Amino acid sequence: MEPGPAEVVVGFALFENADLMDVTGPVELLGSMSRPVVRTCLIGPAAAKPVVMHPCKVGIVADASFEDCPNLDVLIVPGGAGLVSALEDGRYVAFLRERAARARYVVGVCAGALGLAAAGLLDGYLATTHWAFLSALGLFPQVSVAAGYPRYVISGNRITTGGVTSGLDMAIALCALLGGEAEAKRVQLLVQYSPRPPYGAGDPAAADPITLGQASRDLECLFAARVAYIRKLLGLKP
Repeated sequence: MEPGPAEVVVGFALFENADLMDVTGPVELLGSMSRPVVRTCLIGPAAAKPVVMHPCKVGIVADASFEDCPNLDVLIVPGGAGLVSALEDGRYVAFLRERAARARYVVGVCAGALGLAAAGLLDGYLATTHWAFLSALGLFPQVSVAAGYPRYVISGNRITTGGVTSGLDMAIALCALLGGEAEAKRVQLLVQYSPRPPYGAGDPAAADPITLGQASRDLECLFAARVAYIRKLLGLKP
């Protein structure tokens, strides 16, 4: 097998109220690679201007704007409460389409999969997303939704993930795609990623009914807004 490039550029397409961990989790893991060296590029509406993330209103300063970012080997789209507003901005969607056509891998973290689907970038692919929005992803007729609640799905050069923390699993898998299994294992050990959560409630298939019901209610408004947007986009009846 021929050696890959010495440097890989991974771009994160940011928007206001994107989910913080959807970005920082993969940045930590991918940035720990040594073969190849990963250069991350945080892309926003304007270079050197902060993009406010969710939760806690943490500002991330963009390295480049949508118009002047470098060539990207990997394009990553986060989820977050501001996703619909971002997708209603033609500039953001045009950027996703233009860069996805040239990227080696195109990734949607959490509800970022809905962003890719809305831009037509998951047509013909198998995909997943946050458990609460799987039915919303299923509204796209040309997207195949993976069964169950996988942490991530690789379909061709498209990678999509379950909710938020699933981006960590995806990033390790992406490390393997970019630099091989040995490098991915090294990165996993460097950050000591060996989760042993105190509760087994992190998957809807295992969560107790009370916890699942509460979490579902917490996401009702966000679900309704996303479904309304998708139905309007696709010309479906409300």
